[in-house]
Order: sequence, then C-alpha cells, then structure tokens
Amino acid sequence: GAAAVLGSGGSGKTSLGRCVCGELVLEGVLAVEVSCAKLGQPTRKFQAVLSWIRGAFRMACWHSPAVLFLDDLGALCPDVEPGSPNLSITEERSAMVAELLSDLLLEARGVGARVAVFATAPGDSFLHRALWRAQVLEHKIQLRPPVLRERPEILRKLFRLKSESGWDVEP
Repeated sequence: GAAAVLGSGGSGKTSLGRCVCGELVLEGVLAVEVSCAKLGQPTRKFQAVLSWIRGAFRMACWHSPAVLFLDDLGALCPDVEPGSPNLSITEERSAMVAELLSDLLLEARGVGARVAVFATAPGDSFLHRALWRAQVLEHKIQLRPPVLRERPEILRKLFRLKSESGWDVEP
C-alpha cells in the first residue's frame, strides 16, 4: 500500500516518516529512505531519476517486508504558478510519478512482496492530486505546522532522540 504525509515546510513530515521507519526496522522490516530533493536536482535527467526509484523499489521487494520512504516526493515535480510555461511539465511529471508508483505497487502485489510506500509531499500540489486521482495513495495524513508554544517541546524530544542514537548534542 501507499501513504503520504502532507503539509507545509516545518510541519514535521520528514521527522514523522523517519520515526515510522525506525519503528518498522525494530520489527524486522527493511526501510529504504530516498531523498527526492537530492534526486530532483535540475541537472539530473527525469527518466534516470524514475529508473533509480524503480531500482530502489525492486530492491525493497527483494528484501520484503520493506518500506520505501520517499522523502519530499514533491521535489521531483515542483509546483509552479498557474499560467506559467512550466505548468505542463509539472503536470506531466506528476502523472509519470503517479503511474510509476501505481505500476510498482501492482508489480509487488503480483509477486507477493510486502512493500509499502511512505511519502512526504506538500499538502496541495499537482503531485498530491495526481497520486490521489490515480488511486496510488491509500492513506493521506495532513500535518499542520506546530504553533510557537509547541516548538520547545518538539526540540527537546528531537535532542533526546539524537543523543540516544549517539549524536553529540546539547539541549
């Protein structure tokens, strides 16, 4: 199956995704994190990026049960202003990503692999709408940015988690 965590920058999408993957690893599930922001650099060919994601997914199938965490999936199809000349490129890329994920999930089901896709993306984007229209997403979770009074507690928890995993941090 596939799920997406949606929200604006700073809402905790990546942190939530990493926590979910960390918990799954403790249960014996392989977690593969793909930073789509790094993959989506303008110098990279889009088809090569899709091939790389396909390869990561197939590796996850081989080591099933697994979860493929596609962090910042929206970076592959950056939104542009309505009426912009790049709008058709964004729409086309969004449809291609949705089709790729749909095909990969069907392929995994066909071979009996237990692989889930967990993605983060901006809340209201062409990509999010394309994934939902193509029925790739089975679940979506909308996060709101934390309000100012919640941020100190979040920071304390992040420091605790980082120090528990061996990072040299001071609150």
